[in-house]
Amino acid sequence: EPVLCTKSDAYKRWEKLSEEEKENTIMPMMCDREKDEINYRYFSFDVQGSLPSTYDLRKQTYAPVLKDQQSTGGCWAFSTTTVLETYAKKKLNVNEVYSTRHIEYSSTRAFLNNTYNEDGYNRVLGSGGNAYMSGNYLINGKGPILESEMPFKNNENAIDINEIKNKNVALDVNNIALIEGSGV
Repeated sequence: EPVLCTKSDAYKRWEKLSEEEKENTIMPMMCDREKDEINYRYFSFDVQGSLPSTYDLRKQTYAPVLKDQQSTGGCWAFSTTTVLETYAKKKLNVNEVYSTRHIEYSSTRAFLNNTYNEDGYNRVLGSGGNAYMSGNYLINGKGPILESEMPFKNNENAIDINEIKNKNVALDVNNIALIEGSGV
Protein backbone atom coordinates (compact mmCIF):
# COMPACT_ATOMS: atom_id res chain seq x y z
CA GLU A 1 0.00 0.00 0.00
CA PRO A 2 1.59 3.34 -1.03
CA VAL A 3 2.16 6.01 1.59
CA LEU A 4 -0.20 8.89 0.93
CA CYS A 5 0.89 12.44 1.50
CA THR A 6 -0.01 14.45 4.57
CA LYS A 7 -2.60 17.00 3.49
CA SER A 8 -1.55 20.61 4.02
CA ASP A 9 -3.62 22.89 6.26
CA ALA A 10 -4.39 25.12 3.26
CA TYR A 11 -5.69 22.11 1.32
CA LYS A 12 -7.82 20.96 4.27
CA ARG A 13 -9.43 24.45 4.42
CA TRP A 14 -9.98 24.40 0.65
CA GLU A 15 -11.67 20.97 0.87
CA LYS A 16 -14.32 22.45 3.19
CA LEU A 17 -15.36 25.12 0.66
CA SER A 18 -18.59 24.75 -1.29
CA GLU A 19 -18.28 23.56 -4.89
CA GLU A 20 -19.04 27.11 -6.08
CA GLU A 21 -16.28 28.56 -3.87
CA LYS A 22 -13.85 25.90 -5.10
CA GLU A 23 -14.58 26.83 -8.72
CA ASN A 24 -13.52 30.41 -7.98
CA THR A 25 -10.42 29.50 -5.98
CA ILE A 26 -7.05 28.11 -6.94
CA MET A 27 -6.57 24.75 -5.32
CA PRO A 28 -3.54 24.86 -2.96
CA MET A 29 -0.79 22.24 -2.82
CA MET A 30 -2.31 19.03 -1.55
CA CYS A 31 0.73 17.75 0.35
CA ASP A 32 2.45 19.27 3.38
CA ARG A 33 6.07 19.23 2.21
CA GLU A 34 7.61 19.41 5.70
CA LYS A 35 5.59 16.49 7.05
CA ASP A 36 6.15 14.44 3.90
CA GLU A 37 9.92 14.88 4.15
CA ILE A 38 9.68 12.78 7.30
CA ASN A 39 8.14 10.02 5.14
CA TYR A 40 10.88 10.47 2.48
CA ARG A 41 8.26 11.34 -0.14
CA TYR A 42 8.84 14.92 -1.21
CA PHE A 43 9.81 17.37 -3.89
CA SER A 44 13.45 18.43 -3.95
CA PHE A 45 14.64 21.75 -5.31
CA ASP A 46 18.35 21.05 -4.97
CA VAL A 47 20.56 20.34 -7.95
CA GLN A 48 23.84 18.53 -7.37
CA GLY A 49 26.63 19.83 -9.59
CA SER A 50 26.10 21.90 -12.70
CA LEU A 51 23.96 21.29 -15.73
CA PRO A 52 25.42 21.14 -19.24
CA SER A 53 24.74 24.10 -21.52
CA THR A 54 23.15 21.76 -24.11
CA TYR A 55 21.80 18.23 -24.08
CA ASP A 56 20.27 16.22 -26.91
CA LEU A 57 18.37 13.18 -25.69
CA ARG A 58 17.92 11.95 -29.26
CA LYS A 59 21.60 11.00 -29.30
CA GLN A 60 21.24 8.73 -26.27
CA THR A 61 20.45 5.00 -26.38
CA TYR A 62 17.76 5.49 -23.74
CA ALA A 63 15.74 8.07 -25.67
CA PRO A 64 11.99 7.48 -25.18
CA VAL A 65 9.40 6.86 -27.86
CA LEU A 66 8.16 10.12 -29.37
CA LYS A 67 4.48 10.85 -28.76
CA ASP A 68 1.95 13.29 -30.19
CA GLN A 69 -0.54 14.97 -27.86
CA GLN A 70 -2.65 15.83 -30.93
CA SER A 71 -5.48 18.23 -29.97
CA THR A 72 -5.39 17.51 -26.24
CA GLY A 73 -4.06 19.89 -23.59
CA GLY A 74 -1.93 17.20 -22.03
CA CYS A 75 1.59 18.48 -22.78
CA TRP A 76 2.37 18.43 -19.06
CA ALA A 77 1.32 14.75 -18.79
CA PHE A 78 3.38 13.91 -21.89
CA SER A 79 6.40 15.64 -20.34
CA THR A 80 5.94 13.65 -17.15
CA THR A 81 5.73 10.28 -18.89
CA THR A 82 8.73 11.11 -21.11
CA VAL A 83 10.86 11.90 -18.06
CA LEU A 84 9.73 8.70 -16.32
CA GLU A 85 10.27 6.54 -19.40
CA THR A 86 13.76 7.98 -19.90
CA TYR A 87 14.65 7.43 -16.24
CA ALA A 88 13.31 3.86 -16.23
CA LYS A 89 15.20 3.02 -19.41
CA LYS A 90 18.49 4.64 -18.35
CA LYS A 91 18.63 3.77 -14.64
CA LEU A 92 16.48 0.63 -14.31
CA ASN A 93 16.90 -0.90 -17.77
CA VAL A 94 13.09 -1.00 -18.02
CA ASN A 95 11.49 -0.17 -21.36
CA GLU A 96 7.88 0.83 -20.58
CA VAL A 97 5.44 3.39 -21.95
CA TYR A 98 3.30 5.15 -19.33
CA SER A 99 -0.25 6.46 -19.71
CA THR A 100 -0.62 10.21 -20.21
CA ARG A 101 -4.39 9.80 -20.18
CA HIS A 102 -4.32 8.35 -16.66
CA ILE A 103 -2.30 11.32 -15.35
CA GLU A 104 -4.69 13.78 -17.00
CA TYR A 105 -7.85 12.15 -15.67
CA SER A 106 -6.45 11.28 -12.22
CA SER A 107 -5.60 14.95 -11.72
CA THR A 108 -9.14 16.05 -12.58
CA ARG A 109 -12.01 16.44 -10.13
CA ALA A 110 -15.30 16.00 -12.03
CA PHE A 111 -16.42 12.83 -13.79
CA LEU A 112 -19.59 11.46 -15.37
CA ASN A 113 -22.74 11.08 -13.28
CA ASN A 114 -21.73 13.95 -10.98
CA THR A 115 -19.02 11.88 -9.32
CA TYR A 116 -15.89 13.51 -7.94
CA ASN A 117 -12.30 12.41 -7.59
CA GLU A 118 -11.24 13.36 -4.05
CA ASP A 119 -7.59 13.42 -5.16
CA GLY A 120 -8.23 15.50 -8.27
CA TYR A 121 -7.56 19.18 -8.78
CA ASN A 122 -10.30 21.67 -9.48
CA ARG A 123 -9.46 21.83 -13.16
CA VAL A 124 -11.16 21.09 -16.44
CA LEU A 125 -9.75 18.35 -18.65
CA GLY A 126 -7.39 19.79 -21.23
CA SER A 127 -6.85 22.99 -19.26
CA GLY A 128 -3.23 22.12 -18.59
CA GLY A 129 -1.30 21.09 -15.56
CA ASN A 130 2.17 21.34 -14.11
CA ALA A 131 4.99 19.47 -12.41
CA TYR A 132 3.35 19.84 -9.00
CA MET A 133 0.16 18.15 -10.18
CA SER A 134 1.96 15.29 -11.88
CA GLY A 135 4.36 15.07 -8.93
CA ASN A 136 1.50 14.69 -6.47
CA TYR A 137 0.00 12.02 -8.71
CA LEU A 138 3.28 10.09 -8.68
CA ILE A 139 4.43 10.37 -5.07
CA ASN A 140 0.94 9.60 -3.78
CA GLY A 141 1.11 6.22 -5.47
CA LYS A 142 -1.57 6.88 -8.11
CA GLY A 143 0.72 6.11 -11.02
CA PRO A 144 2.25 5.86 -13.45
CA ILE A 145 0.33 3.04 -15.05
CA LEU A 146 1.20 1.43 -18.34
CA GLU A 147 -0.15 2.93 -21.56
CA SER A 148 -1.77 -0.44 -22.31
CA GLU A 149 -4.00 -0.09 -19.20
CA MET A 150 -5.39 3.30 -20.27
CA PRO A 151 -4.39 4.10 -23.86
CA PHE A 152 -4.22 7.62 -25.24
CA LYS A 153 -7.30 8.94 -27.05
CA ASN A 154 -7.40 12.20 -28.96
CA ASN A 155 -10.27 13.60 -26.88
CA GLU A 156 -10.94 14.94 -23.44
CA ASN A 157 -14.43 13.58 -22.97
CA ALA A 158 -15.81 13.00 -19.49
CA ILE A 159 -15.44 9.39 -18.39
CA ASP A 160 -16.69 7.19 -15.57
CA ILE A 161 -14.47 7.55 -12.50
CA ASN A 162 -14.05 3.78 -12.33
CA GLU A 163 -11.87 3.98 -15.45
CA ILE A 164 -9.04 5.50 -13.36
CA LYS A 165 -9.49 3.31 -10.27
CA ASN A 166 -7.71 0.08 -9.30
CA LYS A 167 -4.89 0.35 -11.81
CA ASN A 168 -1.49 -1.30 -11.39
CA VAL A 169 1.22 1.24 -10.60
CA ALA A 170 4.14 0.35 -12.86
CA LEU A 171 6.89 2.41 -11.21
CA ASP A 172 7.24 3.43 -7.55
CA VAL A 173 8.19 7.11 -7.40
CA ASN A 174 9.38 8.32 -3.99
CA ASN A 175 11.31 11.47 -4.79
CA ILE A 176 11.14 14.10 -7.51
CA ALA A 177 13.79 16.70 -8.22
CA LEU A 178 12.50 19.91 -9.74
CA ILE A 179 15.09 22.24 -11.20
CA GLU A 180 14.09 25.77 -10.27
CA GLY A 181 13.76 28.12 -13.22
CA SER A 182 13.86 25.31 -15.76
CA GLY A 183 10.11 24.87 -16.18
CA VAL A 184 10.62 21.19 -15.24
